[in-house]
Amino acid sequence: MQPSDPPTASSPSQFGIASRRKSPSSARQGCGADADAGGAQAAALAALLALSNSCTNASALVNQNQLGPYGDSGSCSYDCGFKDQSWWWKADYRPTNSNLVQVVAANNISGPYTTAFQPTQTWVNTDLPASGNSLTATLAAIAQIDAAIVAAGGNETPAQSSQLAAAFNNLPGILQVNLNQANYALQKLASYLSWVQGGGVGPIQGYVTAAQSYIKTDATKAEENLIGEIACGSGDVTNSFNGMFADVNAKFANMQPGFDAVTAKLAAALQAGDHVAGVFLTLQSDSTLVSEQITQAQSYPPTSGLRTMHLNIAGNEWSDFVQEANFQLQPGSGVHSVSMNDETDSASPRSPAPASSLSFRMPRQMALPGICRGALTYWPQMLAALAELRQDPAFRLAFPPANLIGSPAQLRAALATDSAWLLRSTPPADLYAWFVWLTLRVHQAARTFHLTLLHLPDLFKSMPPASPASSGALVGEALIGSTGVIQLAGNLKGLSNIFAQHLHKLGGDLTSAQADYDAAAAALPEQIPGQRKRGAEISDSMLAYSRACATTHHAQQHHSQFKTSAAKVTALAVIANMTSATQSASVAWQSTMTQFEAIAACEAARLGDEDFLRNELQLETAANEWGAFAGVIQKFIQRVLLD
Repeated sequence: MQPSDPPTASSPSQFGIASRRKSPSSARQGCGADADAGGAQAAALAALLALSNSCTNASALVNQNQLGPYGDSGSCSYDCGFKDQSWWWKADYRPTNSNLVQVVAANNISGPYTTAFQPTQTWVNTDLPASGNSLTATLAAIAQIDAAIVAAGGNETPAQSSQLAAAFNNLPGILQVNLNQANYALQKLASYLSWVQGGGVGPIQGYVTAAQSYIKTDATKAEENLIGEIACGSGDVTNSFNGMFADVNAKFANMQPGFDAVTAKLAAALQAGDHVAGVFLTLQSDSTLVSEQITQAQSYPPTSGLRTMHLNIAGNEWSDFVQEANFQLQPGSGVHSVSMNDETDSASPRSPAPASSLSFRMPRQMALPGICRGALTYWPQMLAALAELRQDPAFRLAFPPANLIGSPAQLRAALATDSAWLLRSTPPADLYAWFVWLTLRVHQAARTFHLTLLHLPDLFKSMPPASPASSGALVGEALIGSTGVIQLAGNLKGLSNIFAQHLHKLGGDLTSAQADYDAAAAALPEQIPGQRKRGAEISDSMLAYSRACATTHHAQQHHSQFKTSAAKVTALAVIANMTSATQSASVAWQSTMTQFEAIAACEAARLGDEDFLRNELQLETAANEWGAFAGVIQKFIQRVLLD
């Protein structure tokens, strides 16, 4: 194409024509046509690197496929060959290439993410070590003073009393300062991730579609205007513009793999970032456990083995806290991709002891996935179903509004406003955050059981050695005392019951909804994929809506009824599934209480026999089981911010 110079105009496409009367001597012419090996932050950095590389590749594709300049010219004869007419047009859409490069660059969140992560890096590298040094030094000072008091026969001097009071008074402040710094880091990270996923970074495909539409509209208008002005050669003009349209389409097709890769890598990077933010939730839980153990230690005299045990638990948990923070939040070479649907029960106990046996082992009812995994797996399906049902006025009146259902995005936004939101003593109002709030307390309880069992032998290390009956009394106190693990299990049972009762009030008649679903499916002109089989498990019902959406649309009215009934089944089935999981948790905690109460009822001298605890009650095996259980829940919680 050889465009001539057009006059200046604001549109990227321009045209011109020139007409003149032919000379009589001229020959007569007819009028014719002429794209884990480490912790969460390591995985996030790997995902961001992949995103950055995909943006580089996409930008290269954009620059290699310039949308212009375009243009053409031609001439023809009309009025029975007595007149000649020449025409030209020119279009240049290369500014669209520049805009596409900018849109691609905006999707490369590596730099902004690094800025949002900076408070976390400062906390891990500077603030956490400083808090750790203060905490461990204070705990060591308490242990040293306690040891001196024990050596003096339990006689505590006024100076020692004053020193202990000051040390214990300092510990909450150290922990709170550290927690505040961690919460600030979480708030900054959650705020940025919430902004990006809330529309702060425009999707590439939306701009691409808009750009293609703009070019088509602008060029078509220029084509129509030109054809409207010429007396001949319209076919040539149409063919000329069609050539440009074909070239534009081909170049967008060449660029599309790059755009697709950026979109996919951005989604992976955001999920990795959400995982990093989720790590803070379990760190908050761990910090709370340390604080509670220190408070419990202070309630016992320096000569009590229970004081030593609680201080040792606090020190152990703090050590694990620091280790987890450094593993998850320091850079490394991790490349693990994360998903809410990851199998999170791989580390859970495989063969818990029978509930009737006298043992510290986890009861069978505590086995996963009933406690947490699976309860939120189908949340995306429910949110999609509810979006469908919001169009039904009757259902809107019978079901909570979206903000009381909740979602990962809603939880992320809440943490961006108040990063300590899940640390409150009362649960959030929406179902999603409430379940996460409850699961965090399950995690903390499981860690407490693990560490208590791990440190029960500390009660046998008193100097001078205590009698079996005395040691057994301490074991009994650790189990059934006002701050013992049995009381903790009772608290979790109560919290589970409250949530289950709330869910039960929300749930509708699932059986009736499934009957309506079957009837709607039977009314379809032919059998289609996705129809629920009679007697199907509840997991099948939770997928009813997504399957209904995949059906053909050859009978719109019947399909609409089928889709609506499927949406209702999905919403109610997900609620029923969560209710079942919560009720299972309540039963499991009751079984734990019953089992540990039976142990606490043993004679003190028997509980004071360390061999009895280790061998017959399987102390070490049970401690490992509870630790593995806590690890499974930790992995689950760290993914609850993933959409």
